[in-house]
Amino acid sequence: AVVGTLSPEAVLDALLASVTEEETAAGLSTLIPPGTTLLSASRGEGDDADLVTVDLSEEFQRVGAPNNLTAFAQVVFTVTQLRGVE
Repeated sequence: AVVGTLSPEAVLDALLASVTEEETAAGLSTLIPPGTTLLSASRGEGDDADLVTVDLSEEFQRVGAPNNLTAFAQVVFTVTQLRGVE
């Protein structure tokens, strides 16, 4: 589902929040390391309006192979749910 009016910061903050007990019970999990925080997220302008640049804290780099691709994909798939982001 495409998210209409939420900002990149809002969806990324939700992604980086700890998985709740209810989410774990439902089979959801994350490969993003605990303590990872959003340093910045900015949407492009003009011809680059469909791009979002994301800067995460160094904790994100703790993900080792092969999980690093999945953790990266979690960020990409979250941001691309925003209207107009590809």
